[in-house]
Amino acid sequence: ADHLSRMLVHDHRKILVIDGETAFVGGMNVGREYLYRSPYDPTTPGGSPDEPWDKWHDVHARVRGPAVSDLQRLFVDRWKQLGGDEPGPAVFPPPRMAGEHSVSVLTAGPEQTNEIGEAFHSTVRSAGRVRLINPFLINVQVLEALMERARAGADVQVIVCDDHNDSQLVQACLRGHYPALIAAGVKVFELQHHMTHAKVALIDDTALIGTYNFNYRSARVDFEVALWVADEDFTAEVDRR
Repeated sequence: ADHLSRMLVHDHRKILVIDGETAFVGGMNVGREYLYRSPYDPTTPGGSPDEPWDKWHDVHARVRGPAVSDLQRLFVDRWKQLGGDEPGPAVFPPPRMAGEHSVSVLTAGPEQTNEIGEAFHSTVRSAGRVRLINPFLINVQVLEALMERARAGADVQVIVCDDHNDSQLVQACLRGHYPALIAAGVKVFELQHHMTHAKVALIDDTALIGTYNFNYRSARVDFEVALWVADEDFTAEVDRR
């Protein structure tokens, strides 16, 4: 059983750190499914605000400041676990001055505390507004938390995939929960004609952006990472998008 568990574990994090000063983290993989033209940038050849993207929808965040070192340390720790050497001090330059937002790097993984799940559940318990977008929303504990808040009068909205979900099994499971979610007052929307791979939760004035799927793999098996941003303006901007 232990051997099988190790085979099933994989590093689901998507982290890019450049010169120890700028980092990118979120849902985006490196794959052909992301070769699309931006619908938000009219300067993109062939792009216009009215033209839909061609492939997948996703969300990624760019980070500067002290949180970059936290993200890079996650990479280095995994690098060493897999036999790599400890990098020299040049890999960790002194962080630039902290920015305007409060950013925490949260993790989850096998035999680790699920910081991401704990932050979500502790915050959503008293939330008045919840926005969640995720293609694999099948963790019953998460669904029950959303329904509980909706029954208590909170504004709860979720965005999931339509038939373009790359896992039809997960999509069938998710749709099986629709009647209960809707009866509880949760507003459920399916993104049409595209696979959304985004993993975002907005809870009042905080934003959770990362690689965490609200399923059982992310909660118990895979290495995951997310940014927890406590800022009203930032959360409002993500909500608008």
